[in-house]
Amino acid sequence: MIIKEKKLDIPYARILTEAAIKIAYGSIYDPIAVAVVDESGRLVAFLKSSLKVLPVSDDLAIMKAKTAVMFGDDTSKLANIPMDLAKYCNSPGGIILETPDGEILGGVGISGRWKEGQTSDVDVATKAIAMANSHYD
Repeated sequence: MIIKEKKLDIPYARILTEAAIKIAYGSIYDPIAVAVVDESGRLVAFLKSSLKVLPVSDDLAIMKAKTAVMFGDDTSKLANIPMDLAKYCNSPGGIILETPDGEILGGVGISGRWKEGQTSDVDVATKAIAMANSHYD
């Protein structure tokens, strides 16, 4: 997903995580965990919408963000790629953050409890990125 900033920094990462929480809080998306990593897969920001988030969601959010960056694609497109599932996660919810020129700046990962037929992690991440981008308009 293209971001308007030319770099991924802590202020942008905070805006992004807070936007995802704002979308999720008190809705059908709640509770969620949100992680933002840099281009090397190092954690830049992490936030969760509630203390009711399952502990595994914390780890999965980080793994989804790292996986997107390390494989250079959104995790929803990696379902059929063999990988070490102790290190990576090929479930939907990991999205790369890139410049309009295609330079990968980092990734965002979202994990939570989803019921069949509900909007997914990917939808929350996409909406959060759009909200973060609008902050820079």
